[in-house]
Order: sequence, then structure tokens, then C-alpha cells
Amino acid sequence: MRQVLREAAWLSAPVDESARMRHGSGASFGEVALVDKSARSATVTATSPVRAYGLPVWSFRSFAEARPVVLWKLLELLAERLRAAEHR
Repeated sequence: MRQVLREAAWLSAPVDESARMRHGSGASFGEVALVDKSARSATVTATSPVRAYGLPVWSFRSFAEARPVVLWKLLELLAERLRAAEHR
């Protein structure tokens, strides 16, 4: 999972260009790959210089188990993105 700390990036799904979304400071992406340990399902392209940090899949489970609030935030984010996808 990656977190954008500064500036902006575009996230687009590989099959559906209409799913393109702009992510700004504070946005995260790559959470599905953390949960199901699969390959990423989208590509992120920086539109300006970006500073971001990453959380590798092999350290996510212990990180999240030690911080239940992270799991709830992740569930909220996944639910929000699922609802948005249903309305496209």
C-alpha cells in the first residue's frame, strides 16, 4: 500500500480508463493487494513530484493486527471504493 504525502497522482484501472481517479495529499492506494496478497490491480502515474511511503505486504498483517484502528479505516476505504465502483 502506498500513501501520497505531497502533490498528486492519477490512479487508473488497467481495463477501464473511466475508472481514472485523482489522488492528492493523504490518499492511499494498493490496499486490495495487501489484503489478498495478489498483484496490483491498477497503475499510478505521478502528475507532479510526489513523496510517498509504502507498506510492504509481508509486514502489513503484523502492523494491522497491532493497530485495530488501521483495520477499520481500511474496511471503510474498501467499502467506499466498492460503492463508488457500483455507481459507475
